[in-house]
Amino acid sequence: MTFICTHTRYIPLVVPLLGLWFSDRCAANCLWPQPGPCPIGRPAWTRVVFLSPAILALLLQGIPVDWATETLVTVGATEGLAACFLGLLNPGDEVIMFDPMYDSYVSMARRSGAAIVPVRLRLPDFSVPLEELAAAVGPQTKMIMLNSPHNPSGKIFTRTELEAIADLCIRHDVIALCDEVYEHLVFGGAKHISLRSLPGMAERCVRLGSAGKTFSFTAWKVGWMTGPSRLLNPIIKAHQFLVFTVPSSLQRAVAHGLDRESEFYL
Repeated sequence: MTFICTHTRYIPLVVPLLGLWFSDRCAANCLWPQPGPCPIGRPAWTRVVFLSPAILALLLQGIPVDWATETLVTVGATEGLAACFLGLLNPGDEVIMFDPMYDSYVSMARRSGAAIVPVRLRLPDFSVPLEELAAAVGPQTKMIMLNSPHNPSGKIFTRTELEAIADLCIRHDVIALCDEVYEHLVFGGAKHISLRSLPGMAERCVRLGSAGKTFSFTAWKVGWMTGPSRLLNPIIKAHQFLVFTVPSSLQRAVAHGLDRESEFYL
């Protein structure tokens, strides 16, 4: 709540035990200037925030991204996932998910009215059973949920597996939601390949990243996504009514980390 007084405006910051009050003039000296809440943010001074994921996508995966129309900053990748499911799925749609999986996927997708079609990864190396995956695709399949590097196994999907997934998406006109929050946590000479970098997939993939995973700043809750504007537009509408906006000071800090502190994660 913001109280507007006759001469001075005050913003109450709820701080446990302290209950401190700061005038917005003081806050402006401490925090990044925010002219007004905006769910996506497009004034010129926000360009650095949206450029950072776009530049990384191009440099690391060779994926061209228009920062002004193909990026969205979210309250962590989990909120981004919720916005994707709510924005892209309708009751009766089916989502293929690889089992085991991050525990929020099923609950959030079901919240949109979608049905889950699980495909269990094969032990001992968590490889994709390609024949079972192909058999899981049906007339109601709207999305394939891909998490690589994978939680909880740490598996990195191989190029052969990714090409098979891409072929199914293109052949059946299916969207791919790519949770790539662990993209920089790759070891032993392995290489992460984004599904969105494969031919024909840039227009049907949404790709998620996370400052919480990249910088071990989970409590900051800043994530981002890149994807074609035709898919991002309904996601932005869902995002707007979930959280509306992301704290601008944290966005600026994460953008600094991505741009200026890359030695930490590359």
